[in-house]
Amino acid sequence: MSKILLLLTFFSVSMLFTSCRRCEDPKALNYSYDIMTREDNSLCEYSKAIFYVSGPANYPPLTLYVNNSAQGTITGFYPYGPGNCSATGCAIYQFTSGSKIDWEVRDAIGNVVNGTAEPSQFQECIKIRVY
Repeated sequence: MSKILLLLTFFSVSMLFTSCRRCEDPKALNYSYDIMTREDNSLCEYSKAIFYVSGPANYPPLTLYVNNSAQGTITGFYPYGPGNCSATGCAIYQFTSGSKIDWEVRDAIGNVVNGTAEPSQFQECIKIRVY
């Protein structure tokens, strides 16, 4: 009987430690470092970046490229920045890892603005003013 109890205890404890997984990427919103859990960065949740224009209101539509891939069009005008990461007329990018991105915004006549951005453990919504 004691052997069965010992086996059950061992099995329960081993299941507890193998099933507990945490995101250990310090740039993730749900970063949780715990030496008793297994790293599983597929569980990580990352910031969004919202790209907006603050003025003047007569800008033509702008196309956002992230790592050379088109992500959306900026058509809105927010003189004081958008209120959140779902504002209309803005281009939104969802980070999928803790890596930096290279972004570029182009208008129809060839003007370009570019920069880099990275997710933050402390900001769910990263606001990036392009003009």
